[in-house]
Amino acid sequence: MKIAIMQPYFLPYIGYFQLISSVDKFVSYSIVDYRKSSWINRNRVINYSNQNVSYIGYPIRKFRSGTIISNVQINEFSDWRTGARKFIFHNYKRSPFFDEIFHVYESILENSSEYVAELNNHAIKSICSFLDIKTVIEENNKPYEEIEEKLKSDIESGLPPMTARIAGICAYEEASHYINPIGGQGLYKPEDFQKFGVDLSFLKVNDLNYDQHLDVFHPNLSILDVLFHNGREKVKSMLSEFELIT
Repeated sequence: MKIAIMQPYFLPYIGYFQLISSVDKFVSYSIVDYRKSSWINRNRVINYSNQNVSYIGYPIRKFRSGTIISNVQINEFSDWRTGARKFIFHNYKRSPFFDEIFHVYESILENSSEYVAELNNHAIKSICSFLDIKTVIEENNKPYEEIEEKLKSDIESGLPPMTARIAGICAYEEASHYINPIGGQGLYKPEDFQKFGVDLSFLKVNDLNYDQHLDVFHPNLSILDVLFHNGREKVKSMLSEFELIT
């Protein structure tokens, strides 16, 4: 079984969905510490008023250092959903696939969860359903809590903590192949995974230039930007535009 493990990001770039589509099971991992300035509660889209990119996302409540992602709450005292809807409406209303995509975005904003992981998982699953991605998405992290406890107790494994975590999850899921985004090449070693009978591959997104109606192309924006400019059927074909590197 092929498996991938990522934190639940907010409306992530297309490479995130390529990763999901390339495996049999995708583990949305939310029992690690929340980090500020991450992709958990924000992402980038085009701001046509200044011909550049801007962040779109939602505010979170104050939290203590060391709070895991699944315990971080959305700050509902601000009417962020109305602002997020208006921003995307005004910036993408002239995009070629606005009518096809905007209702999907609206349905994501209608989710009333108070927790970032729940909202993000809802958004990820909504996009996957829209794009006919059939991968099993596992958002229940309860079975992996023992793995986190072992990492905290400094049990000698001879492996870096992040590698030990992934190896433990692969063992629990009986996965034989782990796929990670290309950015992990400097973090993970194939020989460490081979000790557990797990093959390691890295997913590299192909160059996916498309018309953003700007003089300069901005890569790796939220999946929203890709969808508004390309439409459902085209994006479905773009999901296979990647290379697996071993």
